[in-house]
Amino acid sequence: MRFNFFKKFLTKFWHRSGSYKNTEKSRPFKDWKIIIFVFSVINVLVFGASIYMVVQVQRDGIFKAEEGEGKTVKVFDKNKLTEVNDYFDGRERKSNSIRESSSVPDPSI
Repeated sequence: MRFNFFKKFLTKFWHRSGSYKNTEKSRPFKDWKIIIFVFSVINVLVFGASIYMVVQVQRDGIFKAEEGEGKTVKVFDKNKLTEVNDYFDGRERKSNSIRESSSVPDPSI
């Protein structure tokens, strides 16, 4: 019974008296009606999804991190951090030594 209502509605909405190739006149009213209907359905779906997201965020259902029971998380390796720091310190020393050296010959000679 419910499906007959949807079937009648859709056939009434998209009923054509032939294909577009066989007609000589355009039907902009029907085209705009279809476009508005499709975008209205999309807007209703997006509105419903956004309300759902707001409700879930208000309830702390989404983006909630579960608390661990005294567990520590290893964020980074201290040895790797010191290794990277030493690497960049070495590059800085090398840059400073190049900048301070006057071993560049004078190109005008």
